[in-house]
Amino acid sequence: MRSAFACAALLAVTMSAPVSAAKYLITVQGTAFAFAGAPGSTPIAEVAALGGAAVFAAFEVDSSLATFTPGSPAGGFGTTGLWTGSVQQGAIGIGGVALVRNGNDFGNIFLVDNGGAGPSNPNGRLDQATISSSARVPGFLTTTYDILGLPGDIFLNSLAFGRTRVGDINNLPTLVTDVTQRPDFPSFLLNPGGTNPFMSMQFRRGNPTAQTQIAALPVHSISVTNLQFFVEEITGVPEPSSWAMLIIGFGLTGATLRRRRALAAA
Repeated sequence: MRSAFACAALLAVTMSAPVSAAKYLITVQGTAFAFAGAPGSTPIAEVAALGGAAVFAAFEVDSSLATFTPGSPAGGFGTTGLWTGSVQQGAIGIGGVALVRNGNDFGNIFLVDNGGAGPSNPNGRLDQATISSSARVPGFLTTTYDILGLPGDIFLNSLAFGRTRVGDINNLPTLVTDVTQRPDFPSFLLNPGGTNPFMSMQFRRGNPTAQTQIAALPVHSISVTNLQFFVEEITGVPEPSSWAMLIIGFGLTGATLRRRRALAAA
């Protein structure tokens, strides 16, 4: 299960749509915090260089189009499930780098109801709602986001954006009551009982031909600090190509500002 990366999040939320609306645009902004994998793993210099860059992201969510698939218990407790097709479009800008969701992404929202959080939470109470995406290797590498601005052998291995609540197993859940219920993801984000939302991305370098090879590849991750998100109802969004240009523009602006700050400090 994808876990929330710890970050000091400054949360700012606007909600202009009624909860009953089906389609939303969720925009995210913050600052990239880049960190290598476990001790001894090989870092990725180009991803490390993105640390401190401005992050902008946008997701179109419409869970009315989604289908449900049950999952295995999380940590031996509770229930999990995937609502495939909930995410219609997505784009992320990090400095001068742009990531644009492609047709290989299932558009999953991952739900956990009453999961087990392991030794850090002996009572085993965990609820989570997450936009979740990951690369797959069914004999060849299948990525879910196209990347502009990084070398072609670097790919997005996983993405997670959402919210978690950890607590006593005997308490009623705050974020998820039944994974089989079609999720209202914006309400999960806006629920005051949960932790601050998180956003994390893991990058790998290579071209694996088997899923088991991924863990041995060079790895670098980015979490988004000073995270702010905004939710609004929408009736239409730009085409993916327009999203790409928009996010690239944001990203290049952030990269330019970062270079100016560095020159001013020199």
